[in-house]
Amino acid sequence: MKKEQHTIKNKKKQFLEVLDKYFNTPFYKKLLASDNIDEERQQIIAEFSGIEWRKINPDIILSNCQSLFFFSDEAFRYYLPAFMRVCFTVKNANEVKGVVLSSLTPPKDNLSLNKFIDVMSKFGNVQKGAILLFLEILKEEQENFPAYSLNKIINQYWYQFKKYQTP
Repeated sequence: MKKEQHTIKNKKKQFLEVLDKYFNTPFYKKLLASDNIDEERQQIIAEFSGIEWRKINPDIILSNCQSLFFFSDEAFRYYLPAFMRVCFTVKNANEVKGVVLSSLTPPKDNLSLNKFIDVMSKFGNVQKGAILLFLEILKEEQENFPAYSLNKIINQYWYQFKKYQTP
């Protein structure tokens, strides 16, 4: 195994340990961001209802990864670790990676940016450091994930949480 691959493997292990230890947000009953979401999306999100994030079958995430965009803010923060975990524990999870990266990318317009900051600010500092570690690992694995510049995503918002990463 190359030294770089060994380092990435160790970082993934560290990341997964941080997920289990520090993502202990209470479960939220309100999963949908809006009651005006169509029935199909409501059924997709119902797949997650009542399931602790650590116990979600990865197949549910793989087949319903777009649901992350329709969660309420609280449900997004609750289930994001499950989606990030799938990115590193399941092969061929590129669509999930794309959805997670999109959800962690600061928007360009001020109104959406303020909402993004409000949602992300409710993560604890160690959780934000873990999200940064997630992005750094993806960056090391692939310089540019299709359609995303990981450097840009990191530098726009997440870099400031480097000091909160666990050793």
